[in-house]
Amino acid sequence: MNFVGPLSSWANWAVGRDGSSNPSPLDAPLKKPEAPVMSLSMQLWFGARLPFCAFIIIAGAFTYTYHAFPILPWFLVFLALDFALLVTWPAKEIGTARRKAWDWAPMASWILAVSCAIGFGLSNYAVIEGWVNTTFLKEYNSVNFDTDPRSVRDAGALNFATDTALDTTKSAGYKFWLDKYCAAPVVKRGDSTAAPVGFWAVGLGCCENRGGFSCGDAGISGANSGVPVRHQKFGVFHTAPEKEAAYHSAVKMAAAAHGLEVANEVVFVTWAKDAHSVGTAAWWSATTFFFAMTLFGLCACMGCQAGFTHISAMQR
Repeated sequence: MNFVGPLSSWANWAVGRDGSSNPSPLDAPLKKPEAPVMSLSMQLWFGARLPFCAFIIIAGAFTYTYHAFPILPWFLVFLALDFALLVTWPAKEIGTARRKAWDWAPMASWILAVSCAIGFGLSNYAVIEGWVNTTFLKEYNSVNFDTDPRSVRDAGALNFATDTALDTTKSAGYKFWLDKYCAAPVVKRGDSTAAPVGFWAVGLGCCENRGGFSCGDAGISGANSGVPVRHQKFGVFHTAPEKEAAYHSAVKMAAAAHGLEVANEVVFVTWAKDAHSVGTAAWWSATTFFFAMTLFGLCACMGCQAGFTHISAMQR
């Protein structure tokens, strides 16, 4: 096999295809040069099976290793695209002005697989981040209602003191596009005006315009913990400013409606009975989604194989 991509010269040299072992052109019979043609077997491997493997590996790396080795998934993306350029760049037929559209199919398969792996992988990391935070970040115990939120910015789990409670009656919901952003204050038990409110339980679509807050484990007996909410900032997934602004709007609505004083800086949390159970649920959700991605990739791989086989049969 000869590589025909932009980096084909050194790739062919690396595998001994630089032409040094070929017989002299003077001794060889004259024949019409032919462009290298990728066989059906090579099309199935380079256009379907290997892209599927790359999809799974890259998506898995984003899901399970991005928190510890953020450069690894991107390095795998670089390797996959570089490999695709080397092995799937279509050769130009002798005597023709352009390549056929079908000749680009294997490369298109690689680009689609890598693009989907990046998108799905980053989305799944946003899901599993709850487990990452509760497992690897610091856990604070006996957090008081008047604790400075800035002192627990590095928290993965917050366990509040017994005199601190979530006041679901003083919540508010802010409608933004199709979602309702809900916020409820974490206050001193029995006295919600004892100090500026620095901790707010939040959620999507789980409250009324005023009151009725049921986000997370709100309302469950014994629930007195919170998992800090951190929004993703990945390219097209960069929704942090919009979400934070919407939650702040809900906080301002709740404060205005119930006469609460809001701290200069606040921490948004997901209310929970056990913060680590929230992390475990996030891990299982991400793992379930990863297996769904695997099934999706397998179906796409089988579809590509069927397409390559069908087109190959038509060209005979």
